[in-house]
Amino acid sequence: MQVIDLEPSDDVAEASWIGPRLHPFKNYDAGSVIPTGFDAYARLDHERGGVLPEAVAQALVDVLSAHTSNRDPLWLAMWEGYGYIYAGNAFATLTATSTFVPEGEELGPSPLVLRRPPPRPRGAPRLSLPNREYLLYRGSFAQVPGWMEGPNLWWPADRAWCVASEIDLPWTFVGGSTDLIEAVLGHQDLNARRISLDESNVS
Repeated sequence: MQVIDLEPSDDVAEASWIGPRLHPFKNYDAGSVIPTGFDAYARLDHERGGVLPEAVAQALVDVLSAHTSNRDPLWLAMWEGYGYIYAGNAFATLTATSTFVPEGEELGPSPLVLRRPPPRPRGAPRLSLPNREYLLYRGSFAQVPGWMEGPNLWWPADRAWCVASEIDLPWTFVGGSTDLIEAVLGHQDLNARRISLDESNVS
């Protein structure tokens, strides 16, 4: 399992703006997952809850980076419930490969590399939001695509936009300026549609 070159951060105050801008979690609408206050919002549909496929994450990074003036740091938060992110826990990764290639056929794709953020002590400070707690990291756009799980929340230093992938939902929300969301909606690889924050998270 490959460890992503992120900087673990205890500075959860950097995320203190998010909680007050969320709808109550009991509403279970888009606004309970992504902060209110942005000009426009989009939803990206995908197959796995809480995880943007690598190619989709890369396409989103391309759009966001073109609309971000203050790039460093990029704040990334991951749900604290994944056991492998804690220091001292042992995990093994098994990969099946074969060097035999039948005549006339080509070698298949390379084995999947599972990527995870650096381990954290169990007592590390958490970003506490309604019904969810997260561990915080500092990173960059290049480190976003390809996570085994997450990142579940990420935003730039100037808070011009935010991306939220709730662990139980097979879609991701993006909030930002009207121009940014238009670019997200217009990207052929993002499978995005415009939403309101009152939209239900169950359909």
